[in-house]
Amino acid sequence: MKKIMPIALLALMIIASLSLTGCYKRYQTEHSYVVLPYQTAYLVPKEGDAAKQGKLNSVEAYEACKVASKRIIIPTRWNKLGRGPGNGEWIETMELVVVNRTPVALHWTAQAETGTSINNEAIWMESKDSIALSIPIAMTAYIQEIDASSYLFWYNRNQLFNVLNTEGRNKIMEVCAEFSNSLDLQDLTTRYEDINIRVREVVIDYFAQRGITITSLGIAGYAQYRDDDPKNPKSIANSIDAVFAAQQTKAVELAKATVAEKHKAVMEAMGQAEAIKAQEASRGPMIAEQKISDAEKTAAGMIGEAKGNAIISVNDVVKEASSSPTFLKIMALDVESQRIEQWNGDSPVVVSGPNDFTPANNSNGK
Repeated sequence: MKKIMPIALLALMIIASLSLTGCYKRYQTEHSYVVLPYQTAYLVPKEGDAAKQGKLNSVEAYEACKVASKRIIIPTRWNKLGRGPGNGEWIETMELVVVNRTPVALHWTAQAETGTSINNEAIWMESKDSIALSIPIAMTAYIQEIDASSYLFWYNRNQLFNVLNTEGRNKIMEVCAEFSNSLDLQDLTTRYEDINIRVREVVIDYFAQRGITITSLGIAGYAQYRDDDPKNPKSIANSIDAVFAAQQTKAVELAKATVAEKHKAVMEAMGQAEAIKAQEASRGPMIAEQKISDAEKTAAGMIGEAKGNAIISVNDVVKEASSSPTFLKIMALDVESQRIEQWNGDSPVVVSGPNDFTPANNSNGK
């Protein structure tokens, strides 16, 4: 009897404690989150008017829910689950949605363990002549702060890496397939830069409208042909190699023929030049004699003209000087000096007149 009493008492205490738990509310709990620098946070209401909830499905609505603070407290309310005041729980009235804006890089390749994944994830194309080949593509992208709301509207809570590895890869394959289907393999293998340009034009603009900024995108490696048995002589790769080898041989032979034609033209031009040179050499002495004769005639004419001009000039000077008094006096003195030189010592005979005198020499003394 003594042993039964403590057990019964313990049972009564347990029942009482359980009944008291329905009489008191539990302590209100709140959750806090710290928003990191590379994240953008949104407090989205979980409860409220259904009409207002519908309006949340827009970029503007998400922008209005953006939270600028770095530490966020999630509000809660008491949700009753029974009649007693303690029958209930604290539930969150707002949901915190975080957009991770960290840049991501992807590399899709055909070789195992060379790209982002260990699987074959190359971008496959097919030429107009039904030859399949793959090209490795690399992409780097991130989400800008101002584009976070747009990204959240389009992709909800999906991570950027998953978006690009699915929708991004599919969009690139779509553009490449559209480009390659209109070209033969020979043309396609020379148009890689055009593929790059086309992929960038379409894909970068497509994701920019969805809040994703692509910083780099293009072919990153060499093409690889789809071939199940590379050792098979009739395999696609070997067939392509043979075609290219034949094309290379043809190109070399064409180059040789072109060089031979140019060499022939050069030799013909050199022969013509030598013939003209010999012809001019044979005419050389005749041309030289003719030129010397012409030069002598020209010189003689110039000398005769110079002499004629000199005589005319002397006559003009004499004519002009003969009218000068000074010239007349000089001439008179010259005549007088000649008379003195011829005088024999006799006195001169002077015949005077009323106005002048004239000296006269008489060499006989008479």
